[in-house]
Amino acid sequence: MSYPPPPSSSPLPAPLNGFTFDNNDESLVFHKAEHTIDKGLCSVKWSPGSFITNTRELLLNRENLIEIEIRLKAKQGKKLLLGLSSNPVAQWSDRDKIVQRVMVGGFEFKKRDICIVPLNIIPDNIFHTYNINIESKMRSGWTAFDDMVRKFFISLPEIPDNEIVIDYIRFVTNKEKFSRTPCGQSYIKKNKERRSVLYTKTPSRLRYTLTLSNTTPYLSFGTGCLEPNDPVEFKVSIKSNNSEKVIFQKTTHDPDIWTFEKLDLSEYAGKTVDVTFSNSSRQGNIAFWSNPVIYTPPQEKFNVIILLQDALRADHLPSYGYPARATSPFCEKFAQTGVVFENAFSQATATRPSCPSFMTSLFPTTAGVGLHHEALNANYLTLAEIMRSQGYATAAINQNGNAGYYNGLHQGFSRLYELEDIDAGTADVYGRQFKSWLDDKQGRNFFLYFHIMDPHGPYNPPAPFDQWYREAHLSGETLPKDPALDPVWMEKPTLEGRRLLYDGEIRNNDHWFERFYEILLSRDLLKDTLIILISDHGENLGERDTWGHKPPGYIQGIHVPLIMRYPQKLPPKKVISAPVQLIDIMPTILDIAGIDKDEMVLQGDSLLPLINESDLDFWDSRICFSEEVVNRSKKFDNRPFGSLIIDDWHFLNSKEFLPHKLRKWCSGAEPFLSKAFQYTTDREELQFINSFYFDFVGKFIVSRIMKNFHKRNQQICKGLTGKKEGTIKTEPEVMEKLRALGYLQ
Repeated sequence: MSYPPPPSSSPLPAPLNGFTFDNNDESLVFHKAEHTIDKGLCSVKWSPGSFITNTRELLLNRENLIEIEIRLKAKQGKKLLLGLSSNPVAQWSDRDKIVQRVMVGGFEFKKRDICIVPLNIIPDNIFHTYNINIESKMRSGWTAFDDMVRKFFISLPEIPDNEIVIDYIRFVTNKEKFSRTPCGQSYIKKNKERRSVLYTKTPSRLRYTLTLSNTTPYLSFGTGCLEPNDPVEFKVSIKSNNSEKVIFQKTTHDPDIWTFEKLDLSEYAGKTVDVTFSNSSRQGNIAFWSNPVIYTPPQEKFNVIILLQDALRADHLPSYGYPARATSPFCEKFAQTGVVFENAFSQATATRPSCPSFMTSLFPTTAGVGLHHEALNANYLTLAEIMRSQGYATAAINQNGNAGYYNGLHQGFSRLYELEDIDAGTADVYGRQFKSWLDDKQGRNFFLYFHIMDPHGPYNPPAPFDQWYREAHLSGETLPKDPALDPVWMEKPTLEGRRLLYDGEIRNNDHWFERFYEILLSRDLLKDTLIILISDHGENLGERDTWGHKPPGYIQGIHVPLIMRYPQKLPPKKVISAPVQLIDIMPTILDIAGIDKDEMVLQGDSLLPLINESDLDFWDSRICFSEEVVNRSKKFDNRPFGSLIIDDWHFLNSKEFLPHKLRKWCSGAEPFLSKAFQYTTDREELQFINSFYFDFVGKFIVSRIMKNFHKRNQQICKGLTGKKEGTIKTEPEVMEKLRALGYLQ
């Protein structure tokens, strides 16, 4: 082993603090862990009580530590435990010991000698680089005692004879990360707002030669810096006809804020000019230019807004025939002004695979995202990337970490507002950030994606939208309390109580949806804006004694609302009963926007022909698919689990139909794990079809179709990703939130 710097043969462009491996150094100790080192790779076997730790102090300033980078491969296990400590004599056996209690804002925070970071790994025996972002935890005093990180630990998955192979371990500081190259592209987060940026060392100059439009051109951009106490001066100058003029100059000193600038370039309209972006600082700070773009006002106005409410099942909306309560009176009015798809289906029962699927118009096994440690590969083309390439301003306002940066869904969004606090409400989504962004984007067409967490559990609507629950005289069996479903204050959960609170969250969303609609109306945006209301999946609410949205994908888990409103091209009061799927949204948007999609890899179909009632035979015979990907044991697994929907029929294959102890032995028995429902007449799928023909013929046909479907998708996935080693991004803060929501164990 060798302590930093790494050898010059390292694939990374700059030396970092960390560990690479040879046979001549003793900087690490392998406690009860048998290991061998060969050609720079360290193979480590697990045994009870084994862990790895350093013998030499790291002496890393935790204020500047941004991420830990580990390159490894594993055959088994799904989780490593990382430990960090300021205590040079910290012991792994004391990792749960509380050393300090601190009161902040009336809340007690418990500091431990060792801070534990769970790391989800992929057991596919392929090297992956894991980037663990720990900046926010470090700055919040996550590490006990002082400002230095002196010791780290790695604990292997607790599986007998398990082995992992480690290439390197690196500790990356903010400045080191951005000093590897003179300039580059990245996504930087400041105060819950993440932006696409050009980053540069200071001093620097970036020059571009451009021919500007004859129509009034504008230059918009933002600025930011990395470190405090080193102000950065930003300048923009334009050279035309051998005369150069500074058109912008400002000094930025606060590393926690973004600025936004919009400059009128009309005096240079129609000319070929050199535009120079320059910056300087005294101590070599890193400068960020966010989303620099030159544009002209569009000749035709067209905006797209996708508004997603997480875990919203369609049959709890009056627009879809819900009789129990008026959960969404405004949405019902909204639906009358557009097109309602009665039978729309999500491509998975969980956010993590569903959102990349409809953002790429590819099925989950094609997009390559299923398990909670997988993310969309950068090789894929997202809807946001296409819209931005066509001149649209793009932004996402998101409350679910499974649908954002750490799922690869930042691609194409110039700004991402990450509102992932568990206690944040729907009102926050339509708040200051949304209005401020609209102000910045005046004069440009835009694509905006909202991801609202409610009515996802725990079900806890704010007053007065909890009144259905508060005023009810609840009876019935008391259910075991589940923190992923029940609010902290609920003492005795019941089936009816949970449903009342779930409906209350839908009613709260509807209230804020109306406020959102009024904002668009006040800005005269409604007539030029395509608004699409969807959910990523449904929700089980006690049917078959199941809750939440885990497989199997009965209709309660995959039937979602899909309502489109755009007065320019879509008719009002139109109801369509043919089955459609969320991956149809992207090609529909591209068709309405007039964007050529012929060369794109898309698995969905534009819904415009269906809306216009053309080629109805195609829609009557088209198959829709929803996949059971979250239960897969590995990425490329073509076992035929999922749903096949055609006409009035829903065929469901699920591993969940077997008792838990038998699931690992189900290979070859998949055709027998199938059920058929006539979902258009049995809307709750209470009775599956029991017939001789289906049992002995239909199940094998369905199984064969699903297996071939998965196999084809995985071939496309391998072709698009090039079978390359993956880079896995992890943020402990996001993982904690997902764990609190019941996604992770």
